[in-house]
Amino acid sequence: MLNFIKVIPVEDTFFIKDNIPPNVKFTYDVVKLNYLDKSPFKNGDIIFLQKEDEIYIWFTRYPLEENKVYIPESYLLIKQANLENGFIIFKKRNYTTILVIKNNQLQSQITYKGNIPQLQIKLKLLEKEHSLKNPKVLEITEFKPKYDIKDLIKFSRVDFSLENVIKAVLNNISIPLSIFFLGLLTYKFLDVKYLEKKKSHLEEKLFQLKVENKGIKKKIQLAKEKSQFWNDFVEKELKYPFPIVVISNFAKIVNKYEGFIDDIIYSPDVVSVSVGLPKKRGNFIQELLNTGLFKDIKILGSSPDRLSKDYEVLSVELYVKEWIKHGKK
Repeated sequence: MLNFIKVIPVEDTFFIKDNIPPNVKFTYDVVKLNYLDKSPFKNGDIIFLQKEDEIYIWFTRYPLEENKVYIPESYLLIKQANLENGFIIFKKRNYTTILVIKNNQLQSQITYKGNIPQLQIKLKLLEKEHSLKNPKVLEITEFKPKYDIKDLIKFSRVDFSLENVIKAVLNNISIPLSIFFLGLLTYKFLDVKYLEKKKSHLEEKLFQLKVENKGIKKKIQLAKEKSQFWNDFVEKELKYPFPIVVISNFAKIVNKYEGFIDDIIYSPDVVSVSVGLPKKRGNFIQELLNTGLFKDIKILGSSPDRLSKDYEVLSVELYVKEWIKHGKK
């Protein structure tokens, strides 16, 4: 294996996805500035992948070195499994991870120590949360990561100008020059193919716009329909705060009390969590309520933490407030 490529184990990452403005290229520094405070890890780092108007972020447990390529194990699991809709149950050593997949894209990643209690109930809740239709369940116990040059380009934090590509490769690997230049030509070929695809997409969009602009009445009607669609969408789908806002605020307060999150089951109005906290935790509940995100918080039960007598593991339900009512925020 090349010494500048490393696959980050799934149990050492925490995954989120978010919507972003289209046609805006995000850099590592911009993503780190805007999202690192949402990480549940104290001294970790960020791996990200941008796709049109969405960004996929893996927070890492440990800091990452510069001029190396880090690829999340969950990304490669999904790529090799080729599962369109459903769940991957990945068991490795003392960890079990659920990967939620919709339209071949990762939606959620949940890792447990040991086996997963009430697995079928959790899968049903996740199926409802992500609106999966006839999801398949794939169990993986042995996995050998495989990646290609396109994966390296996607996850590289190096500036892929021609000069920097040559310097980075020659400084980090020792291979025949013929293989190196073959890889370089492959990269340039992929770059050209991408530009051709982009050109075709823009031409198609231009044609659609010309068709839509035929006739003033049709254009006005279309605008009204789009406006009504957006209003209906906001009232129905954006009734509750975004999951990333709820989970990141919760994780930030848990970190303040030097606690840990063991399990999260998310639905728009109720979040069920298993969280480890010191027995002396002061105003933990009040601080959660002070965020303005929750209308009620219930502790369903507690059990001693196996690793520390000063900690206990709580089963908590967080009841999320509606933030949009009757079209008003």
